[in-house]
Amino acid sequence: MGPWDDEVKNGFDDMFDLDRDGKLDFDERSMQLDFMSHEFDDDYSDNNDFDDD
Repeated sequence: MGPWDDEVKNGFDDMFDLDRDGKLDFDERSMQLDFMSHEFDDDYSDNNDFDDD
């Protein structure tokens, strides 16, 4: 826990609060941002069911 930790504000934040201290530290916040950055990544897309033909 450090001075730059963010308070858990909602269920999405709570998913990444691994130590359940009610705060997101640097590592937990970076995992959350990494998760959000893959939203538009083709490797993580759910739209792979459609053919391009």
